Amino acid sequence: MYDAANNSPSTEDERFFSLVDLATAVRKRLWLLALIAFLCVGAAVGASFLTPPVYEASATAVVSPTGKQDNLSNGIEGLQVLAGEMAVVGLNRQMTEEVASSAAQEGPSASVLKENLVIAQIEGTRYLSFSYTDPDPDTARAVANDAARVFAREAPEASGMASEAQAKVSAYALTPTALEGPDPLRVGLLALVVGLMLGIGLVFLLERLEASWSSPEEVEQFSGVPTFGTIPTLGRKRGAA
Repeated sequence: MYDAANNSPSTEDERFFSLVDLATAVRKRLWLLALIAFLCVGAAVGASFLTPPVYEASATAVVSPTGKQDNLSNGIEGLQVLAGEMAVVGLNRQMTEEVASSAAQEGPSASVLKENLVIAQIEGTRYLSFSYTDPDPDTARAVANDAARVFAREAPEASGMASEAQAKVSAYALTPTALEGPDPLRVGLLALVVGLMLGIGLVFLLERLEASWSSPEEVEQFSGVPTFGTIPTLGRKRGAA
């Protein structure tokens, strides 16, 4: 039996947006794409110039056994696990306040120190790194060294392993000379990529909306309101008053 419903042509006009169509749409709205990219780059670069420069200093501490180990392999593995636990716990409140009070004059508060200090285990080792970022390179060095020193002295006892392990500073931080950020060039390039992506997306959306309302039937289908008629576009004759 012939199925007229399945074999009748679809009333919906299916359109496929190819790369050629996208290139045509971008060329037509190139000004919009350039404007969005320019605004993104300008905002990102301007924000990077307003952000104060940041320096990072790093010190290192190592977790070692307090006495002779019967099994060196097991001892090393245990110390690595302990170092990882110490890195997760970090500085307790007493240690943080001690570091903040021992830092240079006009040093960071305890809350700022807690936010900008990163304690991490060097992967697969017994070593811990203490990295601190600050607009002042001397403050960054002083805080990183003080944090490593206080941590090495008090962390084993705080962890309850003072009889089995000890920590000591293996490398003190030097005064950093290279900026960690911001980098206006890198920020500008990233903002350019984001701006181009946003611009192409907006161009694609506008083109689809414009193409989807190319006939009164499509407007009626979209809005659900019947169309009674269309208003033609009247061109103005040249030379008309």
